[in-house]
Amino acid sequence: NQCTFRWKLKKFTGLKPADTTALTGILKAPNVAPQTKGMLTVPLPATWGQYDVLYVTARDPYGREIYTWSWPISLPQRVAERFMETGSGAITARDEANRLTLTASGLTVGWNKKTGMIEGLKNAKNAVSFGNGPVLIGGDDSLKTFRHRDTLGTHVVELLFEGKHRYRAVWTIYPSGWLKLTYQYRPDNTMDLLGITFAYPEEQVTGMDLLGNGPYRVWRNRLKGGTLDAWHKTYNDAVTGERWEYPEFKGYYSHVYGARLRTKEGGFTVLSGSEAMFLRVLTPTSPKAANNANTVPAFPSGGISFMHGIPAVGTKFQKPETMGPQSQPNMLYANGGTDTLSGVLYFDFR
Repeated sequence: NQCTFRWKLKKFTGLKPADTTALTGILKAPNVAPQTKGMLTVPLPATWGQYDVLYVTARDPYGREIYTWSWPISLPQRVAERFMETGSGAITARDEANRLTLTASGLTVGWNKKTGMIEGLKNAKNAVSFGNGPVLIGGDDSLKTFRHRDTLGTHVVELLFEGKHRYRAVWTIYPSGWLKLTYQYRPDNTMDLLGITFAYPEEQVTGMDLLGNGPYRVWRNRLKGGTLDAWHKTYNDAVTGERWEYPEFKGYYSHVYGARLRTKEGGFTVLSGSEAMFLRVLTPTSPKAANNANTVPAFPSGGISFMHGIPAVGTKFQKPETMGPQSQPNMLYANGGTDTLSGVLYFDFR
């Protein structure tokens, strides 16, 4: 009982670290002899289900933090519904031969009707360079059907692609200017990268507010150690082992609930309505001194991606595929396993 333990319940009211409300308390540590086990009982209040995450922090006899564990209470969809706005008002549409343009609350979005990709985003202040998506990573599916309909409250854009992945994406624009994207696809049985990607120029990025496991990036075989919380990260081009600038900014992030990318254009917000979503932010610079690609995992095209599966990383002396089960490619099986992957995302470009 020489160590001390505290619990904390936290509810997120926004994506910034300060956007939270919390309850805290002390856990009574049991008397546990060396090499034996004990049990901690967390005296949670009756309202614990109204919060988003539970933390337990352990400190040694000198008051130094040993570790803080975090467990999610709220699923991403619950948090997303709290943050996003549907709004009220008119949505205008301009349907041309090769382009559909929708406008709501000062946000204008254009789609290429031949490819299904977003081509042109503009809010009340300026153009937003986000676009050329959603591209299915690792797929060569071409657009088969482009449909647009007015649902008397929202407008829906449905994209059906032909190809073995059966890729389908549906955009919904709300009067508030928020966009919802739902998508699904059937991946190959073994793939290094699973998900969708969009283009965004790195030179516009200045930082990020992240609600998810952080503050460090992850790889498929390096998932442990993160804490579910709201984090602020300033852009850097750090290369592990070459620049003493941590945590690195560019890479994959796990269990993402949402993020606001801070940019020279004003920034934009994305929320996940799906569990276990990875967010890819830009592509790390390769090490200059490396004489192999063991520590340079694959990244999708574009700059911002939403992933169901990410690659593993190797070491100076070993390729990732030689380092155990967690270092193998993402494997899915149609017979008795998950054969269709799906996702829900919410965007605010205003």
